[in-house]
Parts: sequence; structure tokens; C-alpha cells
Amino acid sequence: MLKEKVFLVLTPIRSTYPKNYEGTIIFLGNKDYDFLKKENPNAKIKKIKTLWIDKIKLKSDISYLSNFENTLFDQVIKILNKFFDVNYNTKYWSIFVRPTIFTILTVLYERWQTISFIKENYEITHCKFINIKDEDLIPCDVKDLDKKMYSQDFFNQYIFQKILENKEKKFEYIYNLNTSEKNIEIKKNLFFFYLKKIKLKNFFYLFKIIQNKLKNFILVKSIKGKNFTYISQYLDNKDLRDKLNSFFNQDNFIFEIKNAKSFSNVDKKSRNLLSKSFTFNGKNDFEKFIKKNLFNYLPKCFIENFKTIQKKSSHFVKNFKFNLGIITYDQVYSYNFSEMDWIAKNYMNGSKLILAQFGGGWLTPETGTISTMISKFNLNLLTFGIKNDVKQKHYGAGFFRFEKELNNFKKNGRILYALYTPYGYSGNVRSNAPISSEWISYMETHEKLIQNLDLKIQKEIILRPKKRLIDYYNYKDRLLKKFPNIEIDDYSKSLKERMRSSRLLIATNDTTTILEGLAINFPSILIYDLNKFRISPKYQEYYKNLQDAEIIFDTPERAKIHIENIFSDVESWWKNTNVQRAREEFCKKFAYHLDNQSNHFIDVMSKI
Repeated sequence: MLKEKVFLVLTPIRSTYPKNYEGTIIFLGNKDYDFLKKENPNAKIKKIKTLWIDKIKLKSDISYLSNFENTLFDQVIKILNKFFDVNYNTKYWSIFVRPTIFTILTVLYERWQTISFIKENYEITHCKFINIKDEDLIPCDVKDLDKKMYSQDFFNQYIFQKILENKEKKFEYIYNLNTSEKNIEIKKNLFFFYLKKIKLKNFFYLFKIIQNKLKNFILVKSIKGKNFTYISQYLDNKDLRDKLNSFFNQDNFIFEIKNAKSFSNVDKKSRNLLSKSFTFNGKNDFEKFIKKNLFNYLPKCFIENFKTIQKKSSHFVKNFKFNLGIITYDQVYSYNFSEMDWIAKNYMNGSKLILAQFGGGWLTPETGTISTMISKFNLNLLTFGIKNDVKQKHYGAGFFRFEKELNNFKKNGRILYALYTPYGYSGNVRSNAPISSEWISYMETHEKLIQNLDLKIQKEIILRPKKRLIDYYNYKDRLLKKFPNIEIDDYSKSLKERMRSSRLLIATNDTTTILEGLAINFPSILIYDLNKFRISPKYQEYYKNLQDAEIIFDTPERAKIHIENIFSDVESWWKNTNVQRAREEFCKKFAYHLDNQSNHFIDVMSKI
């Protein structure tokens, strides 16, 4: 059977678009469809979605990648030890580089699967390639990798091109295109983001900051050469920090290491040598592709700047040793590779580590990259609920991320509509959240719901899209354009502060936001399709109970009916016995605020 001939457009980079093409165009971009259609009015344009819309396939693929990574990781640490002339054990490399390797594998495999699907079903006759040098797009560090894989078209164009070349497909090249264009835009966005964050109300406030920094510096100096307990600076619950330091008989300080700068040029010779050092034989074309290309994607902090990091962190490694470290699981994906080197070396040399939950969503999926990586660490994990899962080494320490607050529900208050600013591409993935092209449906679903709500309800809404350093879709501008008469949050207040003048919280993803609302017993709903987004079977009952209590809604239509029904009297619905029972049981497992929260955390931690 003859395959349909297609012009393949890999990303929404307009210089790669055809013009006045009259055949079939396959478009992998998640934005700019209208412009492509305008340039090619007579073409038939097909949009290919991520294959990981199928969560059963996602589960199978993550399982395959996990097994492959086990073999690959053993090879990588042997190569890195030999190349850098060190003898660091598995514990060190697991903390320092393993999460990044698994992320890269996931990103490449998702793109690989997309290209494989197209090749199997179509004949690619045209595709414009951009002349991109490897060294132009190799990330500086993990922060840069995240930025590129989630939001940069040139980086993803580069990945797709490499995959096609590996499959012996080469096409017309576009030369002299400025591939740093996006980076300039990103740096500009970052500048204004931080500029807006600077809000020094008065000199007294500034003086207080300097005073606290100086006091902390003196306290940290006092533990030099002594063993201590390291408490992650990301655990910013002040009451908990105070009591933890008191429990461990140490001063109330915050220990943190300033990250090293990462400006070295790409060393292609070293990267080629590392690639040639792989001895494993790939079982399939993807594994052979990884063998050839992994070190073209690993950030410079792990290769070109590795020795610099070692040198700069040697002072801390020598003088600041902890017996026990309490770190958040987000921290192992930290952008601060200098600090992670120090933590990894302490762990390598016998220090004990305990992981602490930091956000919502990553523990409950049927499958996901971060939950898979956490299981590989085989460390005890302190979770936000109060129920234990000893088999998994999960211990319920309560909702320790925040100090407990009273529910300040306001009967005639606003409706806080919390939106998750979408990613342009996939990175770390989980089965209980949108992936890649699924974000388009996410945006459209909530825009449709907001448009269809009664006008008197729309007037009470505050839209609160999640803040990001890079907004791939210009989501806030999109909301402003679609809803000029609805207030969009300016972030002058925290979520909890906003709740104090609100009657209802609408959450739209399985993240910390819904946990915050439920934990303080604030009227909250979650618009979330449990048939589309897969929760781990052992947790499904908790979510189903919330659905039965009309806290979770699987369609915007059902959510609309409920919001309009309770708008004038949210309290009666929320205080219903069945609603409160479902909320209470859910919170005991996932986000429970105790009156003696900090003491409970310490009690649980001390027993493991």
C-alpha cells in the first residue's frame, strides 16, 4: 500500500514552513497553526499529537526507559569516573547526574516515537532543516536544559533533525539562521521577571534582610569542621525549621551553597571521546541513537564545568559534613549543581539522606519520570499525608510545607480560578497531567468553561495562571485577549492571601494548589478527567470519593452546573457531611494539617 506523501514541519519556526504548498503538511508544532494555514491555503494540514496521550502506552514506555536507564547508568558512571580520573560510587552519581540522564532519555524517546509513527504511516518527501551546530544548543546546566526542552523551538528542531538523520533522512538545510534568537528573548523575559520581583518597601526591610544574612553567616561559620544535620533551605516552614534545629541541638541557621557559574565553551573532543567510550550494544535503533548522542545533550555542568564545580565545592566538602540530610525530592532536580555535588559527596561518604515531599502531583500518577526516579533512590520519603506506606518507604509527616492557618472563607467573596501555564513541549512527564500537545486541549477546555459561565459569576472570577519564567504560549496575554472583563491576578498576594477574600477555589490540575485548598478546608473543586489522566490504582479510591462528593469534575459541563448551583451558597455544599468525609479521608493520605504539625514531622522522622 502506497504511503501518503507529506511535507513535514517539525516546529513552529516560520522559516521552515512551505509556502503555497498544495499537498499534505504534517505539523508537529503546538502553536502558529493559523499562520501556516494562511501561507498554504490549499494544503491539507494534519497535526500529530504526542503518542503519550495513550497513558497505557506511556506506562509501558516509562517502564522500558527505566529498565534501559538501569543498564545505561552503570555504563555512564564507569565512563565518567575514568574520564575525570575519580572513583565516585553509585550513590554520588545517583544524586548528581542520574535524574538528568533519565529526563534526557524521556525527552528523546517521546520525540523518537513521534518521528517513528510518521515514518511508519507516511512518506516524508520534504522537510526543511536548520543548520544548527551541536555546540550552539548544548545546555549550560539543568536550568538551561529545562528551559530548552520545555520552551525552545530551536532546541526541539535540533532533536527532531538528529532523529531523522539517524533514520537516514536528510533534507534541505536553511543556513545563516540566528539560533540564539530565542535565548535573547528568554534573557529579556528573565530580566523583567526579576525586576518585577524587587519590591523593597523601605530601608528598614532592606536592613532586616542584611541583618538576617549576616547572622546566618556567623552561625554557619560556627559549625565549620563539626558534624551537623542538614535541613534543606527549600523547607521554608519557619516553625518547622526552628523545631528541627532545636531537636538536633544546633543553632537555627540555613545552610546553602552559592551555585558556580557555567560559562565554559563546549569541548567537542571530550564529548566525542565520551561517546566512543560506551561499550554496551544497543538492542534497538533508539538505544544505538542514545549511545551515539547522549553526551551531546548532557549539560556542560556535568562535563566541561565538572572539574570547576569540584574545585569550588571542595571547601564545603572538606569543612561542612552532615550526619543526616533532609532534602526535598525537587532538590535532586535542582539547578544548583554545586550544592548537589556537596550533598552527593556527603551521601557517598556515609551520610544518611531522607527525602521530603515538596509539591503535589508527582507521587500519585500511575506512572511518571520523577516517581520512577524516586523509587530508584530507595530512600525514606516524608509525605504530606499522615498515613504510611511502609512497603514504599513513604511516611506521612503531615502537610509540613506550610504552617497551619485557619480557614478564612468569605461567603460573598471572589472565585479564584487557578490555571497551570502550559509547557510547549514535554520534559519530565506523569500520567496524571497533560503532556505536550495535550496542553492545547487544556487551555481550550477552561476557556470554554469560563465563557459559558453566567455573567454574574464571571464578574467574580480572578484568573490566576501559574507564574513561569518563560511563557511559551504567552498564556497571560491570551487570557487578557479572550477575557478583557475578567480580572487576572497580578500576584501581589499569595494564593492563601487571595483565599481570604474568596468563596471558592477552582483548581485545574493535580498539583499543590488543590492540596492547599483541601488541607485548610477551603471550598475547593478540581476540574480533572480521571478517565484521561491516570492515577495509581492504589490511590484511585480517594479521587473517586472526591468525585462522588462533587469536589472533582471530569467534564467542564458538569463543573459549570455545579459552580452555578452553589455560587450563592457555597457553604451549605461544603459543610455537607459527605463532602467533609471525602475531603478528610483524602487529606489524611495526601495533605493533612495537624495542630501539632512540626512535632508530628519530627516524631515521624525520628522513627525512620
